[in-house]
Amino acid sequence: APVLGVVQGKALGFGCSLASLCDITIAADSATFALPETAHRIMPTAAMSALIDRVQRKQLMYIAYSAEEISAEQAMMAGIVSVVVPAAKLDGAVNGMVEKIKKIPLPAVHAVKEFTMNGMGLANPQMLAFAQNLHATVNSYSKMRA
Repeated sequence: APVLGVVQGKALGFGCSLASLCDITIAADSATFALPETAHRIMPTAAMSALIDRVQRKQLMYIAYSAEEISAEQAMMAGIVSVVVPAAKLDGAVNGMVEKIKKIPLPAVHAVKEFTMNGMGLANPQMLAFAQNLHATVNSYSKMRA
């Protein structure tokens, strides 16, 4: 199933990592993100391991070395967050996303997750073949037809 993360306050250290690991992360515009470990003389490498394939190198280095909190908008630009909404509309945005996902046929939901987890590290020809195989398999399922 898709993992939906919701951040309404501070996502620090592993909280920041968890936010990045979710399939979709919705953050309030008031949320902040940080890897504060270096400010406490702790290497943030464990928390960074969750971010390493999601955040651009320069952004990750800045977040790790500065230990500063970044805004939800900056976290979205870095790849930690999917979308930022006004804090007052956070619950509505989350419920709306859940409803959208519930309308997608389950085989398609599974295929998107499967492709995201296993296809992205493949070379282009293998990725395309994997995508085509998933597409053909999912579309052959009777519940995919309207």
